[in-house]
Amino acid sequence: MRPKDRVAPTPLFDKLISQEPDDPIAQRRLAALDKTGMRLSIRRELARILDTRTRLKPDHTRPEGRTVADFGIPEHAKLNPQSLADRDALARDITDAIRAYEPRLRNPKVRILPPDDVQQGLFIYIEGRLAEFNVSEPLMFQLVGGRVKEVVTDGG
Repeated sequence: MRPKDRVAPTPLFDKLISQEPDDPIAQRRLAALDKTGMRLSIRRELARILDTRTRLKPDHTRPEGRTVADFGIPEHAKLNPQSLADRDALARDITDAIRAYEPRLRNPKVRILPPDDVQQGLFIYIEGRLAEFNVSEPLMFQLVGGRVKEVVTDGG
């Protein structure tokens, strides 16, 4: 990776889970992320946020003042997937968690659609702007079947 391709420092957690901790070349690659690496890193962090439950109660998760102990989203086990109000509450909690713990994804917007005849779970769409150093472009992620994947759009 050429120095001008590096757009952001690699987050500490990504360095800690490196598969090649003793390889000096791999460690140099981990020193900074290019745009693709940053997108993958954000996707991994979104998956961590969505997979972790916090002790906070639903709708009491404002990003201000949250600590590492508050990481994740509240349990929404009683969510009615057909209820717009329940989906909106979950979307607010996810948005607040992203604002608190993934600052590289700016202006996050979360949209949740109910399951259809094929998909058993909710469709969760996360949009935001990748804004780190000299990169600013829209990103969209989708959670389907418990996996976060990036949705390729015309803008990103």
